[in-house]
Amino acid sequence: IYNAKEIVKRHLRSPSTADFPFLSDEYTVIPMGEAYGTVVKGYVDSQNGFGATIRSSWRVTLVYDSTSNVYNYKGFNIQ
Repeated sequence: IYNAKEIVKRHLRSPSTADFPFLSDEYTVIPMGEAYGTVVKGYVDSQNGFGATIRSSWRVTLVYDSTSNVYNYKGFNIQ
C-alpha cells in the first residue's frame, strides 16, 4: 500500500495536499500471482489546479523485482 500511495503522489498536481485513508480497510489489495504482481486500489483527496479538494479513485499494478528487492509499477490509473 505504501509503494502504491507513493506512485499516486507522484502523479498528483499538488502532492503535498494528498490525504489518503488511514485504515488499511479502505484499500483493496489483489494478489495476481508472482508473475503478474499485485493490484492496489484506493482513493485520495487532494487539491486540483484551482485549489479545490477533490476525491479521486486510483488503481496501481505493482510487480516485485526480487533481484533489486523493489516494487516497480506496471500500470497506473487515476479517475
